[in-house]
Amino acid sequence: MSALDWIVLTLTLTIGTASVAVQSADATATAGTDYVALPATTLNFANGEASKPVTLTVNGDTRFEADDTLFVNLANPVNAVIGDGQGIGTINNDDTQPAISVGDVTLAEGNAGSTAFIFNVTLSNASDQAVSVSATTADGSATVANNDYAPLLATPVNFASGAVSATVSVNVTGDVAIEAAETFSVNLSAPANATVLDALGTGTILADDVAVTVFTGSTLPGSGTFTGTFTGGGTGCTFVLPGTGLIGAPPGAGAVPPSLPMAGVVFLHGMFAVTLSGCDVGSTVDFSYTYPGTLPPGTAFWKYGRTLANNNLHWYQIPASVLGSTITFSITDGGLGDDDLVANGSILDPSGPAVPISALASNTPIPVLSQGMKLIMLALLAMVGMAAIAARQKPRRS
Repeated sequence: MSALDWIVLTLTLTIGTASVAVQSADATATAGTDYVALPATTLNFANGEASKPVTLTVNGDTRFEADDTLFVNLANPVNAVIGDGQGIGTINNDDTQPAISVGDVTLAEGNAGSTAFIFNVTLSNASDQAVSVSATTADGSATVANNDYAPLLATPVNFASGAVSATVSVNVTGDVAIEAAETFSVNLSAPANATVLDALGTGTILADDVAVTVFTGSTLPGSGTFTGTFTGGGTGCTFVLPGTGLIGAPPGAGAVPPSLPMAGVVFLHGMFAVTLSGCDVGSTVDFSYTYPGTLPPGTAFWKYGRTLANNNLHWYQIPASVLGSTITFSITDGGLGDDDLVANGSILDPSGPAVPISALASNTPIPVLSQGMKLIMLALLAMVGMAAIAARQKPRRS
C-alpha cells in the first residue's frame, strides 16, 4: 500500500482563519478497490497558514493494468476563495506483464473409456488485458497412433480479465494392456498480452494394470477345479479377461468344437480357451494346466483351430507332457497352437486333454482304507502279535 499526498489545490486565503471541504472522487480508479475513499472532510487553516496536505491511501496489487486516476475536490470555502478546486491523482502501474506457465499431471488411465488429464495453466499475476495462449499436445512414449490419448491441435486457452488460472483437458484412453508408465506433453505457444515462462507440461500415464498369469475355475462338465498358469512372453504378457475361460466338451455349439477329434476319446474336463495379449512379438510361452484328477495313460492334448498347413478349422495335437493331473506345453506367438497364426504379441488357444475311453474302463480305482480303518487294522495286528508271543512263553507240561 502507498499514499498519495502530493495533490496540490489552490486556495486564496484572507487574513485570519479559514476552512474548506475536501472529498475524493473516482476517475478511472475505483474507491474501495484501487484506493481508500476520502469522505467529505473539513480542512482548517490557522491564521497565517498557507497550505495543508491531502493524503489518500492507495491499495497495492500485482495486477498488470493501465495507470489509474482519481480526483480530490474542494468545496464550501470559509474566509477564502477557491482558485483551483480539483486535484488529479495518478496511480502509476508498477506491475509487469504476466508470464504463463503450465503444470504437470500424473494419473492412472483406467481400464476402459477415457480419463481427463486436466493441466493447470497459470499467470504470474492478473491482468486487465485479455490474455490467451495456444496449447498443442505432442507424443512422448504415449502416442496418438497407439490410441493412448486424444490429441489437441492449437487449442486456445483464454483468461478472463483479472483471472490467473485456466485449464487444458486431454482425454487419455483406458485399457487393460500391461505396460510401463507412458508420457506425453502439452506445449504452450503464441501468447497474447503475456509472455510464456514454462511452456511444457508433462502428462504421465501410470501403469495401473497387473499381468494375470494364473486362471482358476470350475470345469464346465463339473469334474472339479482347473488351474492354468503360464510363464514367459515378456513382462506385459497376460491372460485377457474376459476372453479366457473354460468351455464345454465337444461335440457342442458356439465356442465349443462341433465334433470329437477321433472316435473312442472323451474330454472329461472340457476345454480351456486362452487369450494372451501384451506378449513380446514372436515370444514363446510355457503353459501348465492342472486338472481335477489324474489323467490316464494315452491322454493326448488336442486343439481345434488353424495351422499354417491347413487354414480351415480342424483338430490337431499339440506336443505336450502329461504327468499325473498336469499337462505342460509351449506355444510360440504366430506358431503352432496360436490360432491367429500371426506373430503379433497375442496368442489364441482353445484346447484340452482327450482321454481314451478304453483307459477309463481299465483304470478301476483300488479301494483305499480310511484313516480310522487303518488304526483298527493296526490294533488287531498288535493283538494277534501279542497273543502269539504269550503262547510261546507258556511252560509246557511233562
